[in-house]
Amino acid sequence: MSQARKFANTLGTMFDEFRAARSVAAAMEAGRRPPERALRTLGLDESIFNGMYR
Repeated sequence: MSQARKFANTLGTMFDEFRAARSVAAAMEAGRRPPERALRTLGLDESIFNGMYR
């Protein structure tokens, strides 16, 4: 059961990161600042986007 639980946890994390990457990409494409939560999920520093978006 431990391996199944680990697999489910890893799969959930992967989907969280995928959703975060998709929201960052959509925001950048639309010319908006990416959501802070998505940036934190991906481990990105929000200061990268300071001068780019409002």
